[in-house]
Amino acid sequence: MSTAESEFLAVGRVKVLLWCRYRDDEERREIVRRFDRIGDLLRGTPGLVSSELLISVSRSGGFAVLSEWASRAEFEAWERGDEHRLQTAGMRPFQDPGRNPPFDVLEVSRASDAAKTVTTQREPS
Repeated sequence: MSTAESEFLAVGRVKVLLWCRYRDDEERREIVRRFDRIGDLLRGTPGLVSSELLISVSRSGGFAVLSEWASRAEFEAWERGDEHRLQTAGMRPFQDPGRNPPFDVLEVSRASDAAKTVTTQREPS
């Protein structure tokens, strides 16, 4: 698959950011364990492309979980499903109370690899 083809496939995907906080190294280690367990539970979920645990380098105690979905429809179907709340319950105690809501759903409308920008007919709604 060419770079242009892979960039085109990214357009229309959905990325979900869950903002969280930890207080100390023990909580940080627990977050890693929970992320791994949740990843095991989500393996094979239709539409889920990837999930990443991101530790902030500029905000002490901050981290985010970034998941990428093949489409908004697939993400929303999973989110409405019965297993969603059970599968993700492990991260709920760490949600950042300073952010309301503690998550954001973002749709990819353009993709670039620094050499090219790819667009489709899709525009922000």
